[in-house]
Parts: sequence; structure tokens; C-alpha cells
Amino acid sequence: MVLTPSTRKLIYELCELGWLFKKVNDWNSRSSKLEHQSKVVKALSFAIDSELKEYYRLIALLDSQRTQYPN
Repeated sequence: MVLTPSTRKLIYELCELGWLFKKVNDWNSRSSKLEHQSKVVKALSFAIDSELKEYYRLIALLDSQRTQYPN
């Protein structure tokens, strides 16, 4: 498949974003299951969870706009 350099760069950046998202989400899932964790880890886990929920909300909003107004 022939891709323009700008499309190739966008795909690379989206793949990197997905990889980073998975790493953060996996860490947050593991840390929330620990029985004994410090208050700092609990606070960080809560903050990450809040940010991920906001991220999911934004993705859902963008997807609904895409389906409402297709090209």
C-alpha cells in the first residue's frame, strides 16, 4: 500500500498513542487490585481512572459526531 508521508506519520503516532494507552490502562488495572497500597498510589490510580473515563467520553462524542455527519 502506498501512503503519503503525512499519512504514514499519523498512523505511527496513533499506534504509539494506543500502545501508551494500553500500558497506562494495564498498570492502573493491576494497581487497583492490590490490597495494600499507599495513599499516593491510590490517589494516582484514581486520577488516572478519571482521565481515562474522560478520554472514553471524548472518543464516544467524536464517534457520534462522525456517524451523524459522514463525509
